[in-house]
Amino acid sequence: MSESNRVPPGETGKLRIIAPGKVAVAGGPPAAAAARLLGLPGLEAGQVERLSLADLAGLGLSGYLAEGWDVPAEAMAPDRGRLDALQGVVFLVLSRAFGGRETELAPLPGVEVFGPYAEGRGLSALPMPPAPEEPVVLAPPPQPVPPPAAVRLPLALVALVGLPVLIILFWWLK
Repeated sequence: MSESNRVPPGETGKLRIIAPGKVAVAGGPPAAAAARLLGLPGLEAGQVERLSLADLAGLGLSGYLAEGWDVPAEAMAPDRGRLDALQGVVFLVLSRAFGGRETELAPLPGVEVFGPYAEGRGLSALPMPPAPEEPVVLAPPPQPVPPPAAVRLPLALVALVGLPVLIILFWWLK
């Protein structure tokens, strides 16, 4: 089988384009529809994107792959004309959709598989920040600020004057 129809075990960071051509595409989740087109029992949900090429007017599929997925132009060069001539719906299938298993694709007659193309925006390509040399120490939470002395003095005065007044009032009402 061709390279585009074989997924090696543990493959990551690759992208395949599935073009159904004139094959009817069923509704439902993109992963289920793409799996049926590829002759597979299933693909990982969330790792397949259904793309209407009418939405890419002026950009083309090769432009979308270059700008949206950071696929190098050199990698698409042999397929650029065919990619931009596609119409209707295509499926973008990420390597993670195969669950890390070796997979032989058996596309239905009329279904074209393009790629694999290196996926430039994958998380695996991002460098990890270096670990800090010393542990990070957070500042202690701020302590509540006591009210100003001007507020405490009238409160104490009210308590000292008000308490005897209340006692006399209760004694007089008896």
